[in-house]
Amino acid sequence: MTARERLTLALQRRAPDRVPIAFKTVGPFNGQRPRVQTDASYGRLTELSRRYCDVFHEWPAEKTRPYFSGSPEIRIDAKVARDGRETFTTVTTPEGTLTQHERVVEGSNWAIKHFIETDEDLDVFLRHTYVPARPDLSSFWREQERLGDAGLMRISLSDPIGMLAPLLPRETLYTWMMQEPTLVDRLHNVMFERLLDQVTYLAKSGVRCIFQFSGAEYAAPPMASPAHFERCVGRFGQPICDVLKAHGCVPMLHCHSRVGALIDTFIAMGYVATHPV
Repeated sequence: MTARERLTLALQRRAPDRVPIAFKTVGPFNGQRPRVQTDASYGRLTELSRRYCDVFHEWPAEKTRPYFSGSPEIRIDAKVARDGRETFTTVTTPEGTLTQHERVVEGSNWAIKHFIETDEDLDVFLRHTYVPARPDLSSFWREQERLGDAGLMRISLSDPIGMLAPLLPRETLYTWMMQEPTLVDRLHNVMFERLLDQVTYLAKSGVRCIFQFSGAEYAAPPMASPAHFERCVGRFGQPICDVLKAHGCVPMLHCHSRVGALIDTFIAMGYVATHPV
């Protein structure tokens, strides 16, 4: 079997010729990944995965930043420090400015200063006019042709809580979940509307591939209860999965943490696959 056939059969819960093997963070068709550039062992691993494994090839749709809007009145400026370890991002809107300061620690980005830390920041975020982004899909088709039968295309997006959580200090998110549930519901509903619009646009455009969603772990045990998970994550899953499945796409959920109590919820939401387990 080709890798495309093998992955497709496995995701349909049918029997391929062998168990498919696909790395989450090793992209043999993406030589620009930072670790490949800086760590020779990743280069070797990448070449082995190209030769022997089954590939999920990433197309970066999330550059459209659905939570900041595609409005021409909104400008996003990012300045990277000379050593590449710090990034300062400014979002300028007619209603005001939001800023973020990120630092790279052991290969991961961590926010030192978040976009929403004050009531004024929250007001700017909620008042600016949202305009749906419509990314050019021509590069998706080119990458799909380049991948061929070596695997399946994948688009990774954040779910509503995954869109919201990085904008806030983590302690603020969990305090609001307990003390300001109506505000959190409002913010999640805003994110859901924008995400559903983006997913619908991509699916209706004929982008038939794996859609991987991340962020659910922010509301998973032990950080939150199953009841909080349903309120912050579960209720949004089915509408998104329904749209994708109706257009031949495969929804997949990325969720760390203690997921044993949530597996049935993943299924009820409509996800076909999950990782890690």
